[in-house]
Amino acid sequence: MTEDERTLQQWLDEGALTAVKREILGIANDEERRAILERLFVSDLTCAGAMPNRGQRLISLELHVFLLPDAVERIKKAVSDCLVSSALEAGIARRFGDSLDRLPFTEAQLVQRRPVWSALSDLFLDTEVRPEIAHAAWVCDMSQLPKEELGSIWYRELSPVLSPNLVSPAGEWAGFDLDWLERRIVERRCQVHSSHKCVNQSVWKQVFRLMEWLRGWPKERRRAVAERVNNQVRVALGFGAIESSEGAAFSLEERERCWQEGTRPLLEALHVNGQEPALSDVLAKGRPRQ
Repeated sequence: MTEDERTLQQWLDEGALTAVKREILGIANDEERRAILERLFVSDLTCAGAMPNRGQRLISLELHVFLLPDAVERIKKAVSDCLVSSALEAGIARRFGDSLDRLPFTEAQLVQRRPVWSALSDLFLDTEVRPEIAHAAWVCDMSQLPKEELGSIWYRELSPVLSPNLVSPAGEWAGFDLDWLERRIVERRCQVHSSHKCVNQSVWKQVFRLMEWLRGWPKERRRAVAERVNNQVRVALGFGAIESSEGAAFSLEERERCWQEGTRPLLEALHVNGQEPALSDVLAKGRPRQ
């Protein structure tokens, strides 16, 4: 840390929060301000002599709006590393990590999340969602969000809001209002909640598996591959294929790869034996001609 940063840390320790905020806001260069703020978060968490309000002081200043998502992830990594220290510091680190997860979203985070919220929310509709899983996996891949953050979006942001739809006698089936969904997620973000049980965890496992699998294809072909898997799922379920927006040609070998590595494992994982005899027959015979 620089001498100026050590001074800021001293002011934090002395409770001179107004002076800290004034000094940080006075930094003209945005990149420099973000870098100093990130180092202050990490230093405040990991310095010797644990204090119960560690980290909370910076959060209370609402300076997190200057942090980029990747900086928040690095700070959370420091939180994780701190968990190996004393029990007192471990407790502080957990509370600090929870506080970071409850910080209001920055506009950059909202922009990055909206396509993911839209695609994944379709998997909570009270209708057949298996044909949409590969598309959701592609959207997650394109978001470039870390795997851990994508999991948090599913389990901590979407599932608590949308899971009730899956157990409702008359659940939404056409599509959720995305403005409503964003408001609900943002409202919950800053609140403390009890534990929540995700009712469709198996669907997320297939989204995550397909996202990883898509990364084995060239980036420029992944959307077309996802559409190919979606169409294979539709045909297997008896819905019929839809026209691809990509217009990409697939060799017979590539179609078989999509079936064996992408579509078939998805259908097998989300197939209830005895309740879908037609699908059982398809899985027994092999890839439908499509």
